[in-house]
Amino acid sequence: LKLAPAASSCCVLVVQHLHKLVVLFFLCFCPIMTICDLVVVRDSKAEDVPAIQAIYAHHVKHGYAMDFEAPSVEVIAQRRQAILQDGLPFLVAVIDGEVVGYCNVHRFREQAAFLFTVEDSIYISHEHVGRGIGSRMLDVLLDRVKKTTSARQVVSCIAGANAPSVKLHLSRSFVDVGLLPSVLCKLGQWYDCHILQLTIEPEDGSDVDSCVSTNSKEGAGSENQTLLDPLSDSEAAL
Repeated sequence: LKLAPAASSCCVLVVQHLHKLVVLFFLCFCPIMTICDLVVVRDSKAEDVPAIQAIYAHHVKHGYAMDFEAPSVEVIAQRRQAILQDGLPFLVAVIDGEVVGYCNVHRFREQAAFLFTVEDSIYISHEHVGRGIGSRMLDVLLDRVKKTTSARQVVSCIAGANAPSVKLHLSRSFVDVGLLPSVLCKLGQWYDCHILQLTIEPEDGSDVDSCVSTNSKEGAGSENQTLLDPLSDSEAAL
């Protein structure tokens, strides 16, 4: 059976995009299934960096990201590597092989005394905002922080106009601990900065032990410590 050239080309296109058609079918005809059911949150890879940079670049230009100019792919790669070297998670959200968001925690301050405090960052592709992907990523990120790092405080600094992000963090037991009025200058306006904080309290009192151990090492290279818990498996499957 021979197909006309037009029909043959049509068949090729259908095969090439079959996986996307399957996703679209489930979203349209399976109301119980949500977009979050299709999201996979996993560790980022080096090949994810261009997609991560594209997502961040959009928020730099149109949103509340703190940079005025979008960093290059090389700069984003360096930032990611620095976070990983600190033993901290840098995750991506993927739908059907496409990176649609990313999140991480990084050191809140570089001084050694802040070793057990981290700050989170969550960015979602503008085409997928409002679909619950941020909630899914934050849940996985906090679980990873609790299980694989020694962090005891997670801080989030959010532009006052970004109400959805504030609401998301409050729904995950973050506490609004302060407001810095008019400290952010972005898009031709001054914005407040909300400071939200989540305390991670281990039941065994290891936070005190960790603090005592860290202070005993002051002056002995403690600034080079990472937050990775050596007794945990940082490569645990999500």
